[in-house]
Amino acid sequence: MTAIAAGDRWGSTNTYDALTTELNGGSTFTVTYTDSSGTDTAVAIVDTTPQGVVDTLNEADLGITASIVDTGASVGRYKIVVSGDLGTDNGFSLATTAASGTTLAFGDRLGTAADAALTVNGVSVTRSSNSINDLIDGVTLNLSGITASTATLSVSQTTDPIKTRITDLVEVYNAVHTQLDSLSDPDSADELGGVLSSDGGFSNITRQLQQMFSSASSTATDNLSYLAEIGVEFDRYGKLEIDNDLLDSALTNYFSDVVSIFSADTDNQSTVGDANRGIAGDAIKKISDLLALDGTVESRMSNLETRISDYQQDLEDLDTRMARIQERYIAQFTAMETAIDRMNSTKEYLKSALENLPFTNKQ
Repeated sequence: MTAIAAGDRWGSTNTYDALTTELNGGSTFTVTYTDSSGTDTAVAIVDTTPQGVVDTLNEADLGITASIVDTGASVGRYKIVVSGDLGTDNGFSLATTAASGTTLAFGDRLGTAADAALTVNGVSVTRSSNSINDLIDGVTLNLSGITASTATLSVSQTTDPIKTRITDLVEVYNAVHTQLDSLSDPDSADELGGVLSSDGGFSNITRQLQQMFSSASSTATDNLSYLAEIGVEFDRYGKLEIDNDLLDSALTNYFSDVVSIFSADTDNQSTVGDANRGIAGDAIKKISDLLALDGTVESRMSNLETRISDYQQDLEDLDTRMARIQERYIAQFTAMETAIDRMNSTKEYLKSALENLPFTNKQ
């Protein structure tokens, strides 16, 4: 490796005592950005302080980054530094019209734009980045320094990351299955156990989720079609389990086939349109469709919410009727109680009157 990629860096020729120092006598001035092709872009600086220059250049979206460097000096403590992206194609220069009072010029070159240069398998190549991922399949080279010596790079395939992803997938599915099973089981001890036991739409969703992992991959290969063939299959309770020996064997002997049945050999899946996306891609598409605004889940939720609203109105109407019945019964019992009280009063009056009648005792 004979060179690493670098970017242009320019510093202000002057330094400033404060971030609020007025440049160009406080009058608006221009900073002109010239790219590597010679194209000029003029940027008007209205806030004529060092901080204002930095903010305006950053907001101009020129592909450069301006900053204030605190040098720590007792006089002229602050310096404006402007950096560009790596590579010769991103080289640039700056010029200003700030010529009055405290001036501004970018004449202090702190770094020069350059491409990375290296030799791979006897071929000299250049890149504008120090992170290179298009020379060796599946390998990213991160360049950190210049060396004249030759380095031998050995690349071996590891299956641990994909095995971890498959294990995580199984664990997530089993957690979802446990929750769905609880919602459909009236005997479940869960607070919401069995609430969807008679819901046909819910049962359909459960079946679709199971089919995602039991059906053949839409991007099957000559060697692999089903998850069961790599050791991932359902147990008698409806949960997924892994045969680690079979999975390790598949990853060792048919690694590219495993990648194909899961991802259709792409890491840029889309949920738009019809396509064979592999097990993972099809699952993402299925879940996306189920959760869409016009999907099954939202439709079921909307229907259930409507039914809840209807039931709530029915309960309110029932409460109103019950209140009226209660009022009527109270009125009837009150009238009955009043009548009984009057009858008792009459009874007592008659009894007293009869007891006080004069009788003649005959001999």
